[in-house]
Amino acid sequence: METEDRMHASIRLSLPRQRCGEVREVIGVLTVLEDVYNHLYAWHALAGENGTERKAHGPGARRTMPEIGDPGDLVPADGRLCLARIEIEPPAFIEVVGAPGPVETIYSYLKARDGERDHRSVRAIEKIEAIRAEIEHLWESNFPEGDIQQAVSMHLVSPLKRLERLDGLELYDREEPAKAPPRRSRSERPLQPSAPSRGH
Repeated sequence: METEDRMHASIRLSLPRQRCGEVREVIGVLTVLEDVYNHLYAWHALAGENGTERKAHGPGARRTMPEIGDPGDLVPADGRLCLARIEIEPPAFIEVVGAPGPVETIYSYLKARDGERDHRSVRAIEKIEAIRAEIEHLWESNFPEGDIQQAVSMHLVSPLKRLERLDGLELYDREEPAKAPPRRSRSERPLQPSAPSRGH
């Protein structure tokens, strides 16, 4: 993972594929990835990293979690997930750029997964220190227990389970292989359209 600047970070992911870079497969991967990113963006907004709302409430004041319809509506234009690069020649990968919080969470999650497929999304989330700190912050901010559990389920566990179903999607941390020079054709001449045959 690389930090492009303070506002953006990038991550490279291996692209799962059967035969070639089929359009529908690539679109499917990118659609799931964008949905996960949007939910994580919403999660970070709910967790209130800036702490300004926390100070506005007294220590015993009960708070309610804001309702979020479509998480994508929370993402500003300059914070949306963007496709920076796609490589379909083996080893295939994609590079996406977005806000640091969600991108770093995806990176940390893929790094933290263990081998137990059924439970690894929850266990991997527990291993991400930043997420644990955000959950603790919500507990300390007097949100109801049910609201916190619902937010964790909706914006962390469920989206990351969808990410998990993309078989073969892994972090791409390898050095890029040197590309072989293009093959030379037998004829260096460009192909010319054949002249129409006469008499037909």
